[in-house]
Amino acid sequence: MYSLMRQVHLYTGFFCIPWLLVYATSGFLINHRAWFKEELSRAREYRVIHEEKFVPGEDFPREDNKRAAAILARLGLEGPFYLSAGDKGKTLIINRPSAGGAYRIVWRGKDHGLVVRRQPFSAIQWVNRLHFISGYQTRYLSADTWAGLVDLVTVSMWLWVITGLYLWYKTAGTRRKVVLGGLCLTTGVVVFAVLAVVFTG
Repeated sequence: MYSLMRQVHLYTGFFCIPWLLVYATSGFLINHRAWFKEELSRAREYRVIHEEKFVPGEDFPREDNKRAAAILARLGLEGPFYLSAGDKGKTLIINRPSAGGAYRIVWRGKDHGLVVRRQPFSAIQWVNRLHFISGYQTRYLSADTWAGLVDLVTVSMWLWVITGLYLWYKTAGTRRKVVLGGLCLTTGVVVFAVLAVVFTG
């Protein structure tokens, strides 16, 4: 059992490294957002990267969601998206999230103008956007794969905690190590519980 727990602890830890680094880094950046205010402000600005006339054919869908998907496919930007409010049937505003810089595509049905804007790449925003990627709500394999891997990471982290406690219990050896480990665990739980109660009120 000890050997199994040790291997589970070791290899789940290795698997979690990329995600732990992303979540730890983005957590730090979110906690100290004021330090990076200027870069975050620049990273939110949309810049025009493409303009064209798009006159749809007779097979162009009537529903806004299907229209948006068709326009994204035309631009080679297939992926999860959401729509902002626009003039029904006249203006379509498509928001296409991307860790490298979100896209905003505007198609004006009146004059058939199609404008693609994108936010500039920012390492800070890249990490933050990776942190908040979610899946299962879309029909895209990449988003579902990421969501599945995040689920696997969360399971791995639970195993990491459980096996870590087991290994501590088995290898503590001396009374001093047992007491020190128990003190650290108890302190962490108490501090977390107190703050959780404070923030819940």
